[in-house]
Amino acid sequence: MNIPSGLEPWSWVAGIVGTGIAAVALAIQITQWKKKKKKNSERSPSHSIRQTAGNSSVQIGSVSGSNTITNNVNHNYMPAPPSRAVDIPGRWSIEDAKRICHKHLGQADWKLLAPDLEDPLNHDFVGSFFQTYKIKEEFVLIFSTITVDMDCHACAPYLSFFEFVKEDAGWDLKIYDIAAYKAGSWGKPPDLSIKVIGDEKYAVFMEDSYMAQGWTVTGTSIHARIGDSFKEICNLLTSQGDPDGNGWTGRLSLIPTNTGFYDIEVRREGIPGPENLVFLDSAHDFKADVADYDGKVRAADTFKFDGQRYRRESPISSYR
Repeated sequence: MNIPSGLEPWSWVAGIVGTGIAAVALAIQITQWKKKKKKNSERSPSHSIRQTAGNSSVQIGSVSGSNTITNNVNHNYMPAPPSRAVDIPGRWSIEDAKRICHKHLGQADWKLLAPDLEDPLNHDFVGSFFQTYKIKEEFVLIFSTITVDMDCHACAPYLSFFEFVKEDAGWDLKIYDIAAYKAGSWGKPPDLSIKVIGDEKYAVFMEDSYMAQGWTVTGTSIHARIGDSFKEICNLLTSQGDPDGNGWTGRLSLIPTNTGFYDIEVRREGIPGPENLVFLDSAHDFKADVADYDGKVRAADTFKFDGQRYRRESPISSYR
């Protein structure tokens, strides 16, 4: 029988102890790995999610991965409201626009809007005007309304305005003003045009002339929507003439501003020459806007909108 040396028992004990220590270390590593895995899974799941909605389910979406399933309970889902059809689908049609305008004119309460008119009424198409703004395109249609066969010199029709704005699906009637104001004579409206006068603002420019025994006077009035109604915002004398052909004439230009209504610049010329820039005794009510106290017509003026009307900018305020 072999007797082990004195070192062999200690080697046997060391082997048992080493095995135990390794087992304990392995157990600790497994425990730590499980805890880490659980923590990561709670933080951001990486497994795939696939769900199928049943007939009575409120689920409206099915996704996979880390996306959230959207439903109308947790996320207050509201279905998009159906878009309203535009008045003129697709391309612009002047005939469709006129038909829509005539419908509104026929349904209007003219007894309230124009009590001085009597049936039957005549709604005449005056014209169509196109404007382009920074972020908007529109057509403005104008109609005049007066009693049939009413054509005296002082008989002025009522003017109505209809604004059609370009939308993705076509053209839509956004705003209309029926019987906005009266203008013209002999049952007809004056010569008029529409011009952009501010940021998404337009105004109606009307020119009216008067002649008697060789004397002529021309005035330009401007109307625009202020608040919820049309108002006259400028009425300016723009020319005078005498029977001998002497006189002066003025030309209006719009000067863009940063905000609000544009400025109006007026430049005047004498006929036949600058010596004829003299105010004639024919329209004293408008003299202050075109001439100085000595009767000389100014060669140029600038008018600014004050919130209600256009006022001439005085040299003092201009200097300041």
